[in-house]
Amino acid sequence: GLSDQVSQSSFNNIGAGTPEVNAIISSANRLKLPPQEYAAILMGESSMNPNVWGGLNKNHFGLIQMGTEERARYLDPTKVANRSYTIQEQLPAIKNFLLDRGFIPGQHATKEAYRTIHAGRPDRQGFDGSVYTDENSLRMMPGGDLYQEAGRYLGFTDPY
Repeated sequence: GLSDQVSQSSFNNIGAGTPEVNAIISSANRLKLPPQEYAAILMGESSMNPNVWGGLNKNHFGLIQMGTEERARYLDPTKVANRSYTIQEQLPAIKNFLLDRGFIPGQHATKEAYRTIHAGRPDRQGFDGSVYTDENSLRMMPGGDLYQEAGRYLGFTDPY
């Protein structure tokens, strides 16, 4: 779930050229998503922590807060139990999750990627009790707070 505390979260401003940033940019490119918007989704879901537990009853894990079924299908249970995932290791699972749920690179964009993560499919909106998926997705696009935070994380001095 999208944390209201994300804007106050602390994370390392890793910057361009690191393995984490390179992996995020490569993954975004494979999904045909703007890297800063893709990073903003991850920032909103997990504050860019691949080993964070969150959501209702702290039952969701990782960069996109996978639930029980998704973890069983896409993630290594030992790495989940040991909280030993790296960002680079988790990104292929996220790509597979998105593709399996109907996300089509080049046809779908950030809004549909976030719908898929938050509501299970690119054509479905969710509601978290206070805000709809599409309203939250605006935070991940140019002008949004998560977009700005993702730009700092990626080391983009002139966010685009």
